[in-house]
Amino acid sequence: MRATFKEAADARPSILSIDELDSVGDRQAYKASEYHDYKRQVINALLECLDPSEGREGVIVVGATNDVSAIDSALLRPGRFELVVQIERPDAEERQAILRRYLPELAINDFEPFVVQSDDWSGADIEKLARDARRVARRSGRKTVTDDDLLMAMPPLFAYSEEEGFRLAVHEIGHAVVGAILRPGQLVNVKINRWRPSKVGWNQIGTTHFNEKPPLMTSAAYLTDTIAILLSGMAAERIFFGEHSMASGGSVTSDLNRATDLATTMERCFAFGDSLITDSGIGPRPMENLRQGDPALREAVRQRLDAQHSRVMQILTSKRTEVQILSERLAKSFELTAEDVLRTLRDGADARMGADR
Repeated sequence: MRATFKEAADARPSILSIDELDSVGDRQAYKASEYHDYKRQVINALLECLDPSEGREGVIVVGATNDVSAIDSALLRPGRFELVVQIERPDAEERQAILRRYLPELAINDFEPFVVQSDDWSGADIEKLARDARRVARRSGRKTVTDDDLLMAMPPLFAYSEEEGFRLAVHEIGHAVVGAILRPGQLVNVKINRWRPSKVGWNQIGTTHFNEKPPLMTSAAYLTDTIAILLSGMAAERIFFGEHSMASGGSVTSDLNRATDLATTMERCFAFGDSLITDSGIGPRPMENLRQGDPALREAVRQRLDAQHSRVMQILTSKRTEVQILSERLAKSFELTAEDVLRTLRDGADARMGADR
C-alpha cells in the first residue's frame, strides 16, 4: 500500500485508483472479530497514506465500491475520500443510448420491449444482451444484427392478466388515496407496468410518486403518517381480495421493511416511544439488529404497525367506491395523475353529500 502511494507521488501529477474499496473494511464492524487488530492496522495505514503530514498535492485518489456503507467513516472525511458520487442504474433513455453504443447498426422501430425488459439493468447487462444478439445473428448466417435478433436474445415479454393488472392497480391506488388524504398536495402520479419485468422485483411493477418535503423539525405525527402510507397498498389488497400478496414485503426496500424500520427508529432513535433511551444500532441492518435483541422493542414496533394498519383499513374502507373506480382506470391506462386521483375523491365525496341531502 505504501509503495503504491509512493509510486503515485513520484509520478505526480497522477491519479491513483483503488478498486473494491470496501474490502479494506470498517473498524467498527470488526470489533468482535479475531482480525480486529489486523484490520485496524490496515485502515490506519491507509489513512496515513491518504492524509500524510507532508500533504498529497498532485495526487488524486479515486475509490470504487458497490457498498459505500461498508467503508470506515474516517476514510470518508474531508481530505480523504470526501466526495461520494453515487452512480445510479441507467434510466430508459440512457439504456437506449448504451444499446446503440454496442449495436450502432441496429435500426430499432420499437424500443418499448427493450425498455421494459431492461428495467434496472446495468450497462454490463446491456453489453451482454448485445453479445447475445450478435450470437443469434451469426447463427443465422448474418453479420448485421436485426430487431428480431435483439428480441430473440431478450427474455420473453409477457403482459399481465386482467386479474393481475387490477390487483396491482388496487395496491398502488391504496398508496395514492391514503397519501392524497394524509399529505395533501404531495401526490404526483401513480403508475403500474404494462409488462412483467424480466428481473422480478416488486418495486419495478408499480410506483406511487410523492413530492415529499419533510418539515425541518419532523414530528412523530409526520412519521406516523409515512408508516400509514407505506402500509396502505397491503391494506387495499386485503379489503378487495381478503388477503395481501408478496408485493408488500421481501426486499429491504419493500413497504413492510421500510415501515418496520421507520417504526423502530421512532422508538429507539427519536424517543417517540415510552423510553428516552436511544440507540442507533450497528451493522448493515442496524434497526433489524436492535429488534432482534430487544423483545420489548419488537412489541412496541408491532403495536405501531398494527395501529396504522387499522387506521388505513378504515380510511380505504370509507373510500372503497373511489378506490374501485381509480383501480379500474389505472388497470386500463397504466398511469394516473394527482389531479385524476383528487378529482375522483372530490366527486365521490360530493356524490355522497348529495345522497345524504
